[in-house]
Amino acid sequence: MSKDEAPGSTPSAANETKSTAVSDSKEKTDELTFNVGDVINGYKLVKKIDEGGFGQVFKVTKDSKTFYAMKLELNSQEGGSAIKLEINVLNQLPKNSVFPEMKHGGKKVKFHYLVLELLGDNLKMLKARSPNPEMFTDGTWSRLGIQCLYALKTMHDRGFVHRDVKPSNFAIGLNTASENRSRRVLLFDFGLARKFVKSELVASQNLKNGKKGSSQPNRKVSAAKSKPDLKEQSGGKPNAKPRLSGPRSSNNDSVHKPPQIVYTFRIARPHTDFRGTQQYASPNAHKQIELGRQDDIWSMMYMLAEMFLELPWTNNDDIPVEDLKSQSPLLRLFTDGRHNE
Repeated sequence: MSKDEAPGSTPSAANETKSTAVSDSKEKTDELTFNVGDVINGYKLVKKIDEGGFGQVFKVTKDSKTFYAMKLELNSQEGGSAIKLEINVLNQLPKNSVFPEMKHGGKKVKFHYLVLELLGDNLKMLKARSPNPEMFTDGTWSRLGIQCLYALKTMHDRGFVHRDVKPSNFAIGLNTASENRSRRVLLFDFGLARKFVKSELVASQNLKNGKKGSSQPNRKVSAAKSKPDLKEQSGGKPNAKPRLSGPRSSNNDSVHKPPQIVYTFRIARPHTDFRGTQQYASPNAHKQIELGRQDDIWSMMYMLAEMFLELPWTNNDDIPVEDLKSQSPLLRLFTDGRHNE
């Protein structure tokens, strides 16, 4: 069985609630399920990998030789499309790096889908399968931590914060043409990511003078477009070539150069909804204030500390998680328990 495709479908996606199976003839806009054997845009679903409030994830293939992961979610998902956001983020992150490669994304009549590079076990699964599931060795969690930190830094360098850092959102790559891929920790799931900078094209001359207006009344630069495209936002060269007008001076200082991309921080919102996972969310997330790069690092530290020793708020229903976090300095999370060894 194949899913019907909407005319003029474009790359996008969304977070979805668990669906209920119905026949195609009686399909409702808010009810849809996917099964092994279904074919979506030429990809056959061969195994369900995960399912939850976000939607469903399947292992898929086109030729029974190469396999990918496909994320699926309903168009009617409350809060908007997480896959659409994820596609936008992936388009601006470096390729062949510490993120899964995006193969295809699209929108159907009832749902969105996203096809990604298939990854191996995530860190949560690896810990559960380790010889001592209660804790990793110091060498193991420190090496994993270095790779996780590098992945977050790479994302931050492109102007994004993840906002849901946790063990299940880091995974080991699978064997590919590059042997190193299978020895690398990759960061994924960008449905809650947010850009913390904004960009604009500014004439090079204006940058030199610290002004947004032209400093030479006889010359002006106008760009073909006022905003950079995705290539520009990810560090590429501006596509817009300036048009020059007015007398041209022989003075080298007056020669106009192509406009440059200038990045500025977005103004932090005074209040936001909670974003993340309770177990690993930073104190700022519990206070519902704008999250930044430091909050991703804070969550990563909780995650790494848990690889060494159970976090104080795990399986605790008596004291609010945010209170226990305020009573637990990060350093203590890495030292408590060693005196008992």
